Amino acid sequence: MKKILIIISLCCGAILLSAQGQFIPIDTDVPESFSKNLDAYVGTWEYRAGADVFRIVLKKDKDYHDYDGTYLNERIYGGHVYVRDGEVVSDCIQIVEESTTFDYKIMSISANNAELDEENVDPNELRLAFRDRIKNKRGMGTLTLIPGTPAQLHWKIMREPEGVVLLKPGEELRERDPTWSVPKDVILTKVE
Repeated sequence: MKKILIIISLCCGAILLSAQGQFIPIDTDVPESFSKNLDAYVGTWEYRAGADVFRIVLKKDKDYHDYDGTYLNERIYGGHVYVRDGEVVSDCIQIVEESTTFDYKIMSISANNAELDEENVDPNELRLAFRDRIKNKRGMGTLTLIPGTPAQLHWKIMREPEGVVLLKPGEELRERDPTWSVPKDVILTKVE
């Protein structure tokens, strides 16, 4: 019922403005956005230290909107595998290896550098959204290209997204856990 009243109110407002010769059309077009250098991020990247291995596989796909509301033309998506002390901690890499398109519900990595003004695009840094399946939380950070040979990538998770938390009846607010099931700040080298 509330939705019907809102629609009726909007229609009446449009009719009144139209009657006064001041009809203001609603712009439903998606604004164009710009991305740069995304192909440089595509591939397999790896960090190794002793028996620890953190590997990510990144692909590129078209998308319509980003987690922060920015409209996009393209984005990077991917998965990861993390082995600590020889034991597999987290493995979400097969999902991305078998995929041909981005699906935010199953991918653990999503990133872009899209901006509405092309001059503001940083071709060497992506905004990162990471889905930690083990900890059941999301992280935000950056993927930064490091010039040189071999190509390297700085992976950095900085924080959880902030904002309103919706709870179901009887559900309690969980305490923030500052840890992640993958490394927070490492340099990966391109291996494929």
